[in-house]
Amino acid sequence: MKKRFSFILVLIYTISFIACSKKDKTTEPATSNGNSSTLTAFIGDTISIAGKNLGTDPKALMIIFGTVVAEIINVYDTSVKVVVPDNMEGPAAKIHIYSGLTEIMQANDFKLKAPVIQSLSCNSGTTGQQVIITGKGFSSSNKLTQIFFGDKLLTAIDQNHTSLTIQVPDSTPPGKYAISVTLAALKTTAAELFTVIPAGIPTFTSFSPQTAFIGDTVTIQGEHLGTNADALTVNFGNVQAKVVSASETSVQVVVPDEIEKASAKIQLISGLTALTSTSDFQLKAPVIDSITIKSGFCGQYYYIRGKGFRKSYKTEQIIFGNTTLPANWGAPDHSYLYTKVPEGMAAGKYTVKVVVAGMTATATDLFEVIAPSITSFTPHSGTYFTEMTITGTNLANVNPGNDVFVKFVDFATGIGNIYGLLISHDANQIKLYVPNLTVGTYRIIVSIVSSTASTTEPFTFTN
Repeated sequence: MKKRFSFILVLIYTISFIACSKKDKTTEPATSNGNSSTLTAFIGDTISIAGKNLGTDPKALMIIFGTVVAEIINVYDTSVKVVVPDNMEGPAAKIHIYSGLTEIMQANDFKLKAPVIQSLSCNSGTTGQQVIITGKGFSSSNKLTQIFFGDKLLTAIDQNHTSLTIQVPDSTPPGKYAISVTLAALKTTAAELFTVIPAGIPTFTSFSPQTAFIGDTVTIQGEHLGTNADALTVNFGNVQAKVVSASETSVQVVVPDEIEKASAKIQLISGLTALTSTSDFQLKAPVIDSITIKSGFCGQYYYIRGKGFRKSYKTEQIIFGNTTLPANWGAPDHSYLYTKVPEGMAAGKYTVKVVVAGMTATATDLFEVIAPSITSFTPHSGTYFTEMTITGTNLANVNPGNDVFVKFVDFATGIGNIYGLLISHDANQIKLYVPNLTVGTYRIIVSIVSSTASTTEPFTFTN
């Protein structure tokens, strides 16, 4: 004989239900007593069931809305949270809770809220145009989702609880059409009608500006260009550009980083139609406004600031003196290039240039490469922790960054990298303690950033 129980379903606040159970033991799952009421929620909403003896293991419970199993988020002894399932077949359903051999069923039906369409991503376009329907209460499954464009049943390209992506059906005549969504026999219709525009022949009439830097935006004007930016291809010469936006009469694109020539035709491809500009696009030459550091050692990093640079690691664009720097050095951007002085450069002053599509910009200031030199050191022999003094020029970094390092290597073979402990240093003198070495002769090497200077005479390490 069944015994009557009741439980409470909660969505934000607690609502009570009448329920029944197959068992009559106080330790078995039960739900809280209360008055009969009705709970309503959207598909995908999380609701709570309050009760007692529900346990703490989600795997020990099964909750079914009608015939559809719901996902259990978590369970505590007095409450369980579940998600209203996607594939509910009707607008109302009994909720069943199973725990072992025990079944608890609500007396009143759960009422599903009808889906809501809040907006369309666009309200006009040609056939093939993608439209995003934004709202709530949608299903993430297309199994029972019915989407109508006028009287044509569609399948969503992508869908979740808050958006559905559809495509305007091919061969749809021009006109206005209602977009509706039906779930579990509950229907909602968009407030605005969608206007299908006749698919005319695309035309390319002009573009502006006629000249621009790399990274600038250029607008292409024409007719019947389409509103789907992803369906368009724009090339500057042979290099594809990024399409930012599209409408029936204009397309916005970004001048590509890898543009090859300063003068290039712009080509727009829409479907099987390829259109080419009658006039050439003229790329503006790069401009160097400044270099942030004007002197330093080999390996010194610095910024070249300006505009019209390639934001790319593919194409070389910086020339230091007569040395073209690898494209993957530093960090490029349209308004700056973070780069470094190449290694092995002799002391002297060098030009800094940026070359883009055959056009050259030269920094106003020369970069002076400085190099350390050692004139003497003392003593020429000693043991561990002997204090040593090295004299010379450019023995300190003139810029923030890497400090000075002094290492000892085998005088004959150059093997070994044992570093001394610096006491102090300036541009003309370094004081340090001799490290713990094995008995023998050593060459002393001073390193600053990537520049080095070494002694010509040996230091002898003794016991």
